[in-house]
Amino acid sequence: MRSWVQRWWDIPLLRRLARHRPLGRTAELGCGAGHALKPLSQLSGITDLGAFEIDAKFLSLAREKSASLQRVTLAQADIRQIPAKDAAFDSIFEFNVLHHVEGWGEAIQEASRILKPGGIFYAQETLKGFIDHPVWSRCMAHPRESRFLKEDFIAVTERAGFRVLGTQSWGNQFLWLAAEKERRASGH
Repeated sequence: MRSWVQRWWDIPLLRRLARHRPLGRTAELGCGAGHALKPLSQLSGITDLGAFEIDAKFLSLAREKSASLQRVTLAQADIRQIPAKDAAFDSIFEFNVLHHVEGWGEAIQEASRILKPGGIFYAQETLKGFIDHPVWSRCMAHPRESRFLKEDFIAVTERAGFRVLGTQSWGNQFLWLAAEKERRASGH
């Protein structure tokens, strides 16, 4: 189900929000079991895809799912400390990961560090309204501390050096965001 949603809803929506900007060298932060690896790797314009996951069990599942995919590499890493050079990627995707990360703002800062100026950060997130909902909170386990509203997420993204290109939300429960890393003048 998750693969289907990412392929037919999340990715096309995020790409529209960024007006289908070129993708180039792409990263996925917190790839989990690898549900988005195949649809991302098949996007036109991706030269290679680097995926990062902290959990060894999920990473093993992602390796299995991506074994036949070309131009995909996986690494075990905390998304608050990615083993990549500054400005290494042209685009970065994250699907429903940051609300699980204590210190999620650090992960957005790290995305800014590894993204080239003018590169695009694509995020799909679950918001506080869903996590705190009386029905969903009984059905699904989510961390309760340090969760965010749409406005919080946008503010942290902007403070990390991004200019929001577009957002779409489903009430106070889900957010889709595309943001461009600001182009800074040289010497600043």
